[in-house]
Amino acid sequence: MSLYEEAAVEYRLRAIRALSEEIRKSQGPNFLHEDEQDAVLAIIQILLLHDIAETGISTHGIHITGAMSVCKQLLLADGLNSRRRRAVFFLGNLAWLDIIRAFAGPERLCFSQDIRETVASATDEMFELVNGCPREIFLVIGAALEKAKEYNLGWLSWDEYQVALQSAKHKLYSFDRTARTYPSSDPRWMSTAEAFQYACILRILRLLDPLQQPRSNEIQECVARILDATARIPSDCCLLELLVFPLFMGGSDALSPHSQYYVIARLNEIERRSEFRNPVPRELLEKVWAARAAQAPGDDQNISWTTFTHSPELTQQHDYLII
Repeated sequence: MSLYEEAAVEYRLRAIRALSEEIRKSQGPNFLHEDEQDAVLAIIQILLLHDIAETGISTHGIHITGAMSVCKQLLLADGLNSRRRRAVFFLGNLAWLDIIRAFAGPERLCFSQDIRETVASATDEMFELVNGCPREIFLVIGAALEKAKEYNLGWLSWDEYQVALQSAKHKLYSFDRTARTYPSSDPRWMSTAEAFQYACILRILRLLDPLQQPRSNEIQECVARILDATARIPSDCCLLELLVFPLFMGGSDALSPHSQYYVIARLNEIERRSEFRNPVPRELLEKVWAARAAQAPGDDQNISWTTFTHSPELTQQHDYLII
């Protein structure tokens, strides 16, 4: 086993060195060739997958941030279009992971809304096949997190921020799951879309009012919609593997022991089916549930899972990749 671990570390170091060299080249006067750009994006994705499988955490968020230099160069050169299928595929995945890490803190958002819109228009159903989230929801939550980042930086007033979030909330509630095309005719795609829809609504509600009690009807309705939607995906369905993030979001505000047990049971099913283990979702949920269980009777103060993803001593926070 130690030989495998040593080999893994060695190859990881080689990948990081190669990536650093390519990124340095990309910042020079000469553009990287298409194959070089695609290679950089592929290396970044492989490193992120290694992070997810090993700890679920990407140290200091360097990989996704590093992808931005290549992405900007790509857009400056000749734009991003469906002809660049490899680049579109990798950037779609990286843009979604950027959203995932920004759920823990909007200041971590790296890709701009313009880039997300470009990626969404250039990609096809492969985005949903890999990430699960409908592109319409991806764009709405991305725009909302960008407004949250701008507010935290002092670029938006409170009123402007609230208007933006209320608009995003309305768009998400109004999303018509029946009026779009899915990667296949399997009706369970609509349940998958519903799970992501209400996971994102739940994040908007927390941005609107971080102190809102978890027992509030609005919060618990989102939890119920997420868990009910995921319950319609059987354990032998491949779509189950896309549901780690919605299950985590529903679990973060699940209050009853039976709903918490359900979330862990489904995460276990996903792990067995995919043979891929990301320890972060379970670890964060257990911290939130333990902290809530330790509250005094009658204390309904919200305990946010994002509390456990922030290290005050770090200037550049780690990425928590909950997929």
